[in-house]
Amino acid sequence: MKRSLTTVPHLESLETRDLPAVNFASAVFVPAAGATAVAVGDFNGDRIPDLATASLWGTDLSVRLGRGGGSFGPLTSFALPSRFAHSVVAGDFNNDGKLDVAVSSDGMNILRPNYGFVSVLLGNGDGTFQPARNLSAGEDPRGLALGDFNRDGKLDILVANSTAGDVGLFLGNGDGTFRNLGGHDTGSDPWAVVAADFDRDGKLDFAVANAGSNNVGVFLGNGDGTFRNLGGFATGSRPRALTVGDFNGDRIPDLATADQNSNTASVLLGRGDGTFRPALALATGGKGPRAVAAGDFDGDGTPDLLAGAGPGASPHVRVFSGRDLSELASLFAFDPAFSGGVRLASADCNGDGRDDVVASSGWGSAHLKVFEAGNLSELLSFFALDNATAGAFVAASS
Repeated sequence: MKRSLTTVPHLESLETRDLPAVNFASAVFVPAAGATAVAVGDFNGDRIPDLATASLWGTDLSVRLGRGGGSFGPLTSFALPSRFAHSVVAGDFNNDGKLDVAVSSDGMNILRPNYGFVSVLLGNGDGTFQPARNLSAGEDPRGLALGDFNRDGKLDILVANSTAGDVGLFLGNGDGTFRNLGGHDTGSDPWAVVAADFDRDGKLDFAVANAGSNNVGVFLGNGDGTFRNLGGFATGSRPRALTVGDFNGDRIPDLATADQNSNTASVLLGRGDGTFRPALALATGGKGPRAVAAGDFDGDGTPDLLAGAGPGASPHVRVFSGRDLSELASLFAFDPAFSGGVRLASADCNGDGRDDVVASSGWGSAHLKVFEAGNLSELLSFFALDNATAGAFVAASS
């Protein structure tokens, strides 16, 4: 039975700093093509959200500074070493209080053919960035995750290298430079990686979605930048997205994947020792799901789960309760005839202290919509880029 979403007193935002209310409805954007990744953050310190995008076909990080009222300034580009960007994350890599950006990309590493980069661009605090510092990654780098894996107070980077079949670790030196500690072998074709303390020992662990092995690999951190491989936990067929949250209210991190070939979202409930119970398969209602996200959308204090259809399918989104995994609601984020699928995140987009559902077109135009927490009414609708053909991944950062 579906339950009505009515009031949501609090949502756990993907952002780590509150941002003021923003109305994107009248936004004006400079044309750009093929947006793959969009990160939202305050890159110039004015407490107005800005956009950083990485293009699938281009070789630049594009930044547009928010002006407030839903408008953005002109596009400013910063060179990347490679095409085919897959992930953009934002964090303070040199501990100067200014937001920096990391981008994973592949396709043009002339030093190591078939290998890609993780590019780190240090922010100047005024919306501009220093030239990219390029870290050689494994073959076909995809998802990125940030965390302090050796407990030295400096931000580190994980990257899932899909063709290499490993997750690489770059330990931060606290000045924007990194040490490459090499890769941890995973299952086949890892696409997404997340970090959390799965065994509750105060040391950060990571999990990776292995699309070719149909499982999630779990690695427990030793607190010094090394990990113990616990092996894989079965999911549906071809997991391409991964999120972490407490989906049963026991204060233990759980995992959820989007399983492209089985049209399911797999929920793996954590036992608190780093292991997970057998996966629970939820029908996503859309073909080829490639998006999952977590947020407390019904206000009961437990993160709920979003799952969305992938490219080639209509933009169907389902919301599952974090209490019992029953379906709370469903919606089409865009016209049901649109066949590009949908990508998902959660963030407080209107400054009311509650997370909202953020949906972007999976393929085609870089169309983003925001649906208000509680009733899922459309709150915002805008195009992150004009003339885009590869849709947009969306994420929120401090």
